Amino acid sequence: MSVAAGTRLADRYVLLDRIGGGGMGAVWRASDTVLDRPVAIKVLAAQLSDDAEFRQRFRREARAAARLDHPSITQVYDYGEIEQPDGVVQFLVMELLHGTTLASRLEHGPLPSTEVAGIGAQVADALDSAHRSGVVHRDVTPGNIMLTPTRVKVLDFGISTVVGDASMTVAGQTLGTPAYLAPERVQGLPATAAVDVYALGAVLYNAITGHTPFQGTWTQQAHAHVHQPVPDLDLIPEPLGRALAACLSKWPAERPTAAQLAEALHRIGNIPQAAPPVPVPMVAAPVYQSGATRVLPAARPQALTAPRRRGPGTTAMIALALFLAGAIAMFSIYGLLDGGQAGAPPADPTTTASTPSTRSESPSPDATQGGTAQELLNQITELVTTATVNGDISPRVAIDIGRSLGDVVDRVGQREYRKATEEIEDLNHRLEERFQDGDVAPSVYFQLTDSLDQLVALIPDEDSEND
Repeated sequence: MSVAAGTRLADRYVLLDRIGGGGMGAVWRASDTVLDRPVAIKVLAAQLSDDAEFRQRFRREARAAARLDHPSITQVYDYGEIEQPDGVVQFLVMELLHGTTLASRLEHGPLPSTEVAGIGAQVADALDSAHRSGVVHRDVTPGNIMLTPTRVKVLDFGISTVVGDASMTVAGQTLGTPAYLAPERVQGLPATAAVDVYALGAVLYNAITGHTPFQGTWTQQAHAHVHQPVPDLDLIPEPLGRALAACLSKWPAERPTAAQLAEALHRIGNIPQAAPPVPVPMVAAPVYQSGATRVLPAARPQALTAPRRRGPGTTAMIALALFLAGAIAMFSIYGLLDGGQAGAPPADPTTTASTPSTRSESPSPDATQGGTAQELLNQITELVTTATVNGDISPRVAIDIGRSLGDVVDRVGQREYRKATEEIEDLNHRLEERFQDGDVAPSVYFQLTDSLDQLVALIPDEDSEND
C-alpha cells in the first residue's frame, strides 16, 4: 500500500505533507481527527513492513518507546498496522515537533562550548531516564537530536535502531553511520548504556570541533574507533574536554553514566539541573542491551518491588541441572543450526562474549562477533545459572527454560523447524509474563529474550522434506 497526502490511516489519522524520510521510511505531518490535534507519523518503508519478524520486533520497540516519559524524549502516542492486498503499512504516531535537528544546525559550523554543554546536558538527562527504564537508544546522532524553541528533544527511541542488529542496511541503503559507534558496537559485542554515552560524546565532539572524531570510509572509521586515540581533545576548552575524553574512552567501564555526564554538563553550562526523578527499584540494576532498543513489558504492581533474592537452594540446583541438560543437548546439534558443521567441538559453556571493561581487555577487530547457536547457548547457560543462584530469576523459570530448550532440541533434531521456532516464541511469551510477575529481573529478561530472538533467526524457515 502506497501512501500520499490525503491518505487516511486507521480511520483516524490523515496525512497532510511529508516532512522527512530516509531508509526507514517517511515522516508525515498529519492530523488526528479524533483528538483534533496535529501529529507526526512515521510510516515504515514497505520492504521493512513486508518482513513478519521485523513487524513483530518493531511492535515491541514501539511499546518500549511509548513507555518512556521525559520532557526531552519525543512522546509516542500510537502505533498501528494496516493489512492490504499489496502489503502491510506499519506506522508510529508521535508528537509533532517544531524546530531543527542538531545535524542541520551544524551545517553552519561548530557551536560555542557553553551551548554544546547545554544541549548535551538535556540529551544526557533523557538518556539517563531511558536507561533507568531499561531502554538503550543505540543510535544517538545529530540527526536524532531536535532543537525546539523550548528544549532539546531526542528522537527515534526504538525506531531507527531496530534494523541495526544485522547488516545496518536495507534495500542497498545504509541506515547508520560509524561516526558515533562505540568500539564494542563496532565489534558486534553486546550493547549497554555505555554505548549511548560514547555516542553522545562523539556528537558533542562534532558540535564543538566541526567534525566527527574519525573520518574516512566505514571500515576506516570503525577501525579507528577501536584502535586510534581521539584527536584534538586537547583543543576543546576545559572542563568540557575532560568530560568528552571520558565519554570517548575505548573501555565502557571508564565512561561516566548518563546521569554523571548530565550533572557534569549542567555544571559546565551553568544550567540549573532538574530535581532528580523518583527512583524505580525495578530498574535500578545496570541496563543490559544486546539487540535493538528492547521492550520493558508493562509491570504489574508487585513487579515494582526489588527483585526477590533467593539463595542457591535445592530447588534452584535442580532447576540448573534441568536447564544445563537441555543446553548441553542443544550443543550436540548446534552444527545443524550453524550450517551443518555437526562435527565441530562445542566451546566451554562457561565462556561468553562480554563487553571489555578494562584496559587489559582492549577491543580487538578479530574478537568473536557472536550469533552462532553455540555462542548463544553458551550465553544463555551462564546467564540462567548465575541469575538463578543470585535470585534474579525464579527456579520455576529456570526449569521452564530447560524444558523448552529440550523441546527445541527434539524439533530441530527431527527437522521440524517451524515447530522449533514456535517453541521459542512461546517461551518468549511466558518469559514476558514471568517478568510481569516479578520472577525475572529486567536485565536478565532483556538478555534472555534477545538471545532467544537471535536463536530463532538461525533456524531455517522451512521444514526439510522427508527423504
